[in-house]
Parts: sequence; C-alpha cells; structure tokens
Amino acid sequence: MKYFEKYKSNTLAGISNQSLFKTDNKDCEYTGRAFYRLFAGGTYNYSFLFSNMTDSSYRGISEANEAGESWTILDMGVCIVKPPENPTDQNAFADIEIPEMHQVTFGGNEKRTVKPGEFFTSDEVEISAEKGDYLCVEITFKGTKIPFHDEGRIPCYVYEDGKFVPNKKVPLPNMIGCERDVKGKVAFLGDSITQGIGATFNSYNHWASLIAESIGEDYSFWNLGIGCAKAVDAATDGAWLFKAKQCDFVSLCLGVNDLIHAIDTEKIKKCLEITVKELKDAGVRVGIFTPFPFDLKDEKLTAWQDVCKYVREELSKECEYCFDTAEVLESKEKPGEAPYGGHPNDEGCKLLAEKFCEYIKNTKMYF
Repeated sequence: MKYFEKYKSNTLAGISNQSLFKTDNKDCEYTGRAFYRLFAGGTYNYSFLFSNMTDSSYRGISEANEAGESWTILDMGVCIVKPPENPTDQNAFADIEIPEMHQVTFGGNEKRTVKPGEFFTSDEVEISAEKGDYLCVEITFKGTKIPFHDEGRIPCYVYEDGKFVPNKKVPLPNMIGCERDVKGKVAFLGDSITQGIGATFNSYNHWASLIAESIGEDYSFWNLGIGCAKAVDAATDGAWLFKAKQCDFVSLCLGVNDLIHAIDTEKIKKCLEITVKELKDAGVRVGIFTPFPFDLKDEKLTAWQDVCKYVREELSKECEYCFDTAEVLESKEKPGEAPYGGHPNDEGCKLLAEKFCEYIKNTKMYF
C-alpha cells in the first residue's frame, strides 16, 4: 500500500484488532470515542488506517486473520484536546469538552461501507497539535460483527443514555497516520507485555513507549503489541505481520502466550524463526527480545528457559540485536519469577527501557 510510504504512526499506544464483537442490531447506530496521546507535535496531514480483520488469536473467542462482516462508517470526526487533570482515570475523558470536529471522509464521502477482511484508509485531514496533546477520534457506525481491541489501554467510550461511558466495543484506526519526515519507521511487535498492560492505564509508561521517547522524534514508532498474541499468530504471515512489514525496523518480542498455552518448544522456535525470516525477506531489519519472565513453573519454566536459550544463541544470529529480558526482570533468587509482574509494572518498564537504551548505545546499535 502506498499509504505507508507517506504516513507514519504518531502515537505510542498499542492499537490493533484483537477480536470481533457482535452488535445487538445490524441497523442500530452506535457512536464511540477514543483518545490517543500524540508522540510528535506540529501541523501535519493525517490519514487513518483501518483493517476489517483480527491480527491475533484471543482467548478462544477469535482466531488470527478472522474477517469481520460488512459494516458501515456513518460519520467520523477528529479533534485535539488537552489532557485532563488525571488522564490515567478511565472516566477522565468521558465529559471532556470537545471542540469542533474535523470531518473525516473516505474517497470524498462521509460514509464508508466496509467489506469483509479489507484494509482501507481515510482521506487526509490537516491537524495542528502540541506534543502530548490527545487526538480524539469519534466514529458513528452500524453493523453486526466488527473488529475491536478488547484490552486496549487508551480511553474509549460508547454513547449510551445521553452520555459517554467506558466501552471498548468501537472499531478504531489501526494506525494514526501522520505525514512527517523521519529517519526510520520502527514497530514493536509483541503481546500484552509489549502493548503495556502492566503499566498504569493511559500513562504511556509501558517500556516500548519509554524506549521510543528516549530515542526521540527523529523516528516514528508503531506499537503492534496485542494481548494474548502468540508467535504462531505472527507466523501465519497475515494482517498483523503485513503491518509490521511496512516498517524499516521491527523489535520482536513473542513467545510467552505460546508457552502458557502449550509446551511445544520446537513449534515456538519454528514460529519465531519463520516470523524473523518473513520480516527480513520483506527488507525489514529485526531486533529480538527473549520471552519475558512470567512466573512460570515446572515444565513451563523449563520450556521458557529452552526458548530463551534458543533466541539468545541461535535466532540472535539472524537479528540486529538480542536483548535478554531475564537479565533485567527475572528474580535473582527464584528462576522464572518476575518481581515486577509478568506484565511489568511502571517500575519494571522504566528499568527495562533504561537498560535497553544503555544496551543499544553501548553496542552502537541504532535504528
């Protein structure tokens, strides 16, 4: 898609299609809002990327690359708002004052009928914002089986009984595309740990965000972390990996969910190998993290140690770098235990980001 030649991600929030939701009535209209903190400030043209299929498997509810049914965007608008006093409160944005919206169109039309399984983009809209401002996306839609991010970590609401209430069942852009010049496009491809579920809600304290802020605005960053995602999902080379392939550099961190749900270490290794190869064959440079410590025990602990060893000693040879998460986040006294949480909390994310940035500086490995 030529879209990716022009537009780059401009938020550090994890935003992907995790699953599909069914509405009560295909003819009923719904309005949702979501708020994304912007990474780089300035006046830029924006365009929004959508996908009508899932990126990964989710709790047995949906599978990777599962297509949504046809649904319709009836209206979409965007505007810039300043952060409220306590942006980490899930209700903080519900009653925030919304300025006049910029109308978002699709091929010159306010409405857009979405086909099953398709990627599509909006027309350009010029937006001025300061770094740290929030982009409010408001969308009115109807349909029956629609993609959404059930474990999204950004403020998201649906209009019900005269007010906006927290609700994740909203079809949202997969990329907040911004037309700005950068030295390179970086993606973080991973599961809930990469998405940032352990960090405080809407704090942008997750480790991928902290790394991006440390490296700076000369680069763009796209957080493709999704809760429950597996290496086996990435290895299908579907919608999720398609997005990652549009970047110059992918930082890969997968395997924990595969280990939780199975102990087939050879399959996990193979899926990681396939994912790295697919990315490299697409001309993408790849760095890899070992699977994070996740309080695994007995057979699963042994399997985790085996996969980590494979990543460090074998798969690392195919990658630009290999960062050992256990050196930073594993308990020194109890193998496999994660003192900062399997989903690292704010403290653990800060520590990991600091150690990673030291690592790439010392090895002179820059994106």
